[in-house]
Amino acid sequence: MPVLQAKNDGNAFAAQSRMKNYRPLLIQDLNLQLPGLKIHRIRLNRHLPEARWTAHKHEHDQLLVYLMGRGQQRIEGALYPARPGTIIHVLPGNTHAFEQQPGRQPLCLVVDLEM
Repeated sequence: MPVLQAKNDGNAFAAQSRMKNYRPLLIQDLNLQLPGLKIHRIRLNRHLPEARWTAHKHEHDQLLVYLMGRGQQRIEGALYPARPGTIIHVLPGNTHAFEQQPGRQPLCLVVDLEM
């Protein structure tokens, strides 16, 4: 696993934040396509202080670009440090979960794509 160094109303955001342990600051459905690459969506997520992540997986690739805060991404049981400037590629079907460290709330740009 290589590790490199919308519109919605407030009520929907609040409900989504309680369910997902983050508050999306930006959601943009793009559906951009190039040969060999399809970008479905980008999100800018602010992790909530009380976030306790459960493992989950997706049918698409995900690029996680950490802009602020610290923690670790657990992917298929392996731990990868996440701090500002870290980019993590999660392959389709890989189980992953984020564990934040005390301090500044993590801010992460999430890109859902197919490669």
